[in-house]
Amino acid sequence: LLAVKCQSSETDFSSVCEGSSTEVFDIAHYRSDCGLSEPRLCLVYKEDADASTEWNILPFEIFGFTAQWGRQYQLDVNVKIEAKDLKSVEFIKENDQSIDRINESFNVVMRTGASGLEASSNDAIIYDNVEFNCSRYNKCSEIDNAVERASSNQERFLILSAFVESSGDISVIVIEDLLCDAQGNEFTAQCVSEYDDVYWIE
Repeated sequence: LLAVKCQSSETDFSSVCEGSSTEVFDIAHYRSDCGLSEPRLCLVYKEDADASTEWNILPFEIFGFTAQWGRQYQLDVNVKIEAKDLKSVEFIKENDQSIDRINESFNVVMRTGASGLEASSNDAIIYDNVEFNCSRYNKCSEIDNAVERASSNQERFLILSAFVESSGDISVIVIEDLLCDAQGNEFTAQCVSEYDDVYWIE
């Protein structure tokens, strides 16, 4: 379950819980693993209309929009809902409330396995074709040890604390700490439940 998109009675379900509408989404300044069948980074979002709405993983891209690491966006989007599930999101425009989050920490989930996280190389790790500097705070060896503990039939999941720093037109994602790592069947209980700002789809 990604999020409850709407509630309705049986009589007005199709009119309330299906179709297209214009919404306002806040997009976080980072990505995290999608929690799907293959390791991949996804946007983290919430609906701006409801202040109580929690951040969620968006398991697909927003058509017509590219997010920059280190910047939080507020977007007008067109959303398509089928059977109460969010099926697609299309960019309309960026609002003035978008702000830079350079040097602000966030927690990102990564996992091992086919096409997933591998040992560091040249002071960095690569995840979903995105480079993260792990040498600044001497975290490469800790991450490498966690990767080594993974087995061929049991993935390992990690929570990493990171931030984006910028120098001119160049942005670098820096790993501050390895907060937690666990086998897949233990990850939610041992890691996700310990941190309020980790968003994960089982």
